[in-house]
Amino acid sequence: MKKTSLFTLLVLALPLLVQAQPVEEEITDDAPTYEIEVIESPEQIEEAQSIEPVVPLGSETENKQVNMEPIGEVVTPEKIAETPAPEEKVQSGDIWNFSAGIGLKPLFIVAPKGKPVASYAEVPPNISLSSSFYTGTGRKFDFSLDYGFLWDEYYDKADGTLRGFEHDTTLGLGMDITDKFATKLTLHANYNFGVSQNETSLPTWLSFSSLNFTHKTTEELSLNFGYGADYSNNPRGAIYSSSLGIPNDLDDIRAGNFGFSPDGQAGVDDIVLAPNTFFINNKARIGGSYAIPKGPKVGLNYDYVFATITNDAQTDWKGHYVTLSFSQKAWEGGSISLSNQLRLQNFQTATVASNALKRAQRNRTNLTISHKLNEQISFSMWYRLQMTSDNGTSEWTPTHLWYVETAYSF
Repeated sequence: MKKTSLFTLLVLALPLLVQAQPVEEEITDDAPTYEIEVIESPEQIEEAQSIEPVVPLGSETENKQVNMEPIGEVVTPEKIAETPAPEEKVQSGDIWNFSAGIGLKPLFIVAPKGKPVASYAEVPPNISLSSSFYTGTGRKFDFSLDYGFLWDEYYDKADGTLRGFEHDTTLGLGMDITDKFATKLTLHANYNFGVSQNETSLPTWLSFSSLNFTHKTTEELSLNFGYGADYSNNPRGAIYSSSLGIPNDLDDIRAGNFGFSPDGQAGVDDIVLAPNTFFINNKARIGGSYAIPKGPKVGLNYDYVFATITNDAQTDWKGHYVTLSFSQKAWEGGSISLSNQLRLQNFQTATVASNALKRAQRNRTNLTISHKLNEQISFSMWYRLQMTSDNGTSEWTPTHLWYVETAYSF
């Protein structure tokens, strides 16, 4: 009985013992493997080891250590302000420009009713030298020097004039005061003389000097003002016609509308000057120009002759110049310009036949057409209609001038 009971108890207890044992987990290839290291003391901690990059098998590339370069110094706003701007490299007088040219100018002057006063051709060789300099503040200073020799050969020898010569020199000095404000000083000197059969030569000293200031208000608009001085000296004296008044430019001299004592004869309205008579017309100048977008450039200038310095009171006059001009690029390489100038003279001493103080008026209309054939040759044609009058005559007297030029330069 006891044996049976013991066997029965073992049979009943066996399933319970099997369930009480721990179940082993199934190990697969994907299952992670954990390694646990038991540290018994701090002395067992090893130093950190660097991990070497893995090089694929079969690669012959050697492992190289990469050194990272520093990005650069951190620049603070204070350091940026202290950093000087790079200086602009400018040339100062290193480059000199030299040019020379020669032209052929058939010139025809036609007086009232088609009667020729003078007709001649002109050959004017010229040379020029220029350069630019810079001040310590970077402002540009321009220098130019021009010289021209003119040879006039007269077609009509009836008046005894065979040919004329001129020496023309101009010195220009300009400086940019600011980015928009500039000044220019121009000194001009001209000496002309003629060769004639009756030995009545034409010596005349002329000078047209000026000091101008220009302000470039906008890209299209420029304003100018300044001072001008027109100087004339006739070493042998002259008799000036009343219709043209006293010549004060080269065109008046070339027109030849005056004689020389003692060969010439003076009229009641003429001004007779003694040898070495000189005068200087002092002018205040103001004006401006405006370039119309896609249109012509328009200019308006006013000169006021406020005083005349002279050694003969007959040449003392005050008056006005008003000049309106247009210029336009008409075609590729060609341009057209048109101008009109009115001159009013009020003499302070000279009188007309009625003993009234002399007043003279002159109006000039100029038309110029030019075309540049190539880098060496250019062509231009100039026409002028000049109208003169004074209070000694009752009507305006016209004078026509034709001027054709072919210029060569190199």
